Amino acid sequence: MTDALEKKAVLLFTTFQYPHVGGVSSHIDQLARVLGFDPARVLSASQRDRMDDGRWGTIRAAGSRLLFALRGATRLEREALSIARVLTRSSCRIVHCHDVLAAWAAVQVRDSERPELRVVVTVHGPNSRHMREEGDVFSAHEIASMERRERETWGRVDRIIAVDSTQAAILREQGADSWKIDIIPNAVDVTRTEQIGKALQVHAAPGRSWVCVPRRLVPKNGVDVTIEAHERLGDPSIDLLICGDGPLRGHLERKAARGSQRDAVHFLGSVAQALLFPIIVESRAVLVPSVPVYGIVEATSLSALETMALARPVI
Repeated sequence: MTDALEKKAVLLFTTFQYPHVGGVSSHIDQLARVLGFDPARVLSASQRDRMDDGRWGTIRAAGSRLLFALRGATRLEREALSIARVLTRSSCRIVHCHDVLAAWAAVQVRDSERPELRVVVTVHGPNSRHMREEGDVFSAHEIASMERRERETWGRVDRIIAVDSTQAAILREQGADSWKIDIIPNAVDVTRTEQIGKALQVHAAPGRSWVCVPRRLVPKNGVDVTIEAHERLGDPSIDLLICGDGPLRGHLERKAARGSQRDAVHFLGSVAQALLFPIIVESRAVLVPSVPVYGIVEATSLSALETMALARPVI
């Protein structure tokens, strides 16, 4: 098989926006580059949003037989199916999914329209537990439905890739067959990471330095612990740069504002790699805290791997 045919045979699929700032997007980006894909070979919510109404209407019509799957489906499941309908017109033979709803929707397409399609899913974390972690964003019905879909999907996909042994253990707990699971650990492209880190020069002000916290602001990522540690350190010359966003941002900003080091704590929001990696290069250290919540523990952290690739201390 030629390289061109191999590329055409595989399509990457996520129901998330792509690209976005986060570990899953970094993983997909690296995989796409290694496979030699352009962004058009990554099916995502972003791709759907870029389509004009006429083209999307044609895709909806082509997937009309998928309507059976919408009975009792949650909002998230309906959105996944709306993206997956692209597969009814795709020439791909393998769809490599990167979240459970993408895999569930791809299975619906396979069973109703494309029996020759093979569905592989990489599991980066247990979606149902992450939904609980988000607080009031998701209803109890949506969370329960997600867990049912996880168990159902693991039984119906053709192959499962876990990013570490912890994710593999969770998959088995949810009923996935051990023979379906392969563990392929998270990794980073060291050369490319170094190149991005050196492409932009950033420097602390004279007499100051910083530590970086590249974390999404959710309970399991323990950013409140870093704010407390910075407060205890009590060194006003060391800035704490929190590079990430999430539902806890307001709570964490209020927590930082009550401390004596409030002027040295900076919430930068989501930071793209083009700026984040140079920030890490200039950091005295990078903090990657993790606190188990709802049974969620840190998978192999891409932020930690990227920091090591940039030759900075990671805590």
